[in-house]
Amino acid sequence: MALGHVMSEDPFRPVPSCSHSFDLSALSGVEVTSQYEMGNAQFAWIKVTFKNPQLQVRASPEHVVVTQNRRNTAYKWKETLFSMMPGLKMTMDKSGLLLLSSPDKVTIGLLPWDGPGAGLRLLLRDTDRFSSHVSGTLGQFYQDVLWVPPVAADDSKRTLRVRGHDYSATRELKLDYQEGLPGTEISCWSVKL
Repeated sequence: MALGHVMSEDPFRPVPSCSHSFDLSALSGVEVTSQYEMGNAQFAWIKVTFKNPQLQVRASPEHVVVTQNRRNTAYKWKETLFSMMPGLKMTMDKSGLLLLSSPDKVTIGLLPWDGPGAGLRLLLRDTDRFSSHVSGTLGQFYQDVLWVPPVAADDSKRTLRVRGHDYSATRELKLDYQEGLPGTEISCWSVKL
């Protein structure tokens, strides 16, 4: 399985690909779980749970369902949405970008995929706001990551050391769809898990 991470100046970085499910738990009270389909190379669903305020956002390619106080509200993608509550701002624009932001937490972006096949994209901003106890398949890559210097003149292959484990990383050109189709070619690091 490959893990791609965009190494760019863009403050909104696409989340790396992972298999089946992942958990980015942080003591700050945000948990992200999902189902990633390797065959389609996209997320089938993504669920974001906040402890304060107590709120859950479950996104599928068809719609977004927000649950608060045991009440569900469904939204179609690309509807305009703006909701402010203590500790959380939730917005969706006409392009379908749903942003979940808080002054002291990671900003989470969810975006439906308009290309071939139905799926979702997960974007993260302000990743320096993750708790030092962030965990999970992807969470481990947001704390104490060490790039081992290349051993040869070829800087397209590196070793990534995370929490005592070494991962082989390869620089590859990938398509970035943040600006829509057909995508922009960018340089990414892919990590085999």
